[in-house]
Amino acid sequence: DAAGGPPTAASPAARPDPATTRAAAPAGLAREDDLDEVDDYDDEYDDEPAERPSAREWAVIAGQLVVGAVLGALLWIGFSYLWQSLPVVALVLAAAATGGLVFGVRAMRRSDDLQTMALAIVVGLVVTVSPAAFVLLAR
Repeated sequence: DAAGGPPTAASPAARPDPATTRAAAPAGLAREDDLDEVDDYDDEYDDEPAERPSAREWAVIAGQLVVGAVLGALLWIGFSYLWQSLPVVALVLAAAATGGLVFGVRAMRRSDDLQTMALAIVVGLVVTVSPAAFVLLAR
């Protein structure tokens, strides 16, 4: 270099060999053999319509709804009695029942998403602490 600076061209060893490398086609203009690799990948993630739920799956959902409603009502009645007669015990059991509900939902769903956990906490508190409000209003 006449100015004394480093050379700007890459050394011959750093240049790719045109015989062994092929030029990349612009986006969307790849050759057919290149597209086959992409098609194999896309087949795994095709958006095929999911099967419609069967009557048995709907029956399971309905059964879970009924069992949840009955258990929630029984818990509410039990905590209503506890808040009237043993409020300290009711407070401890309300915290334990809400925690148990959160851990039970987490175990059944096998996930840690925030919405499900928040909903479990709200439902647990409504079922276990809301009877205290009715006890206080009745006094």
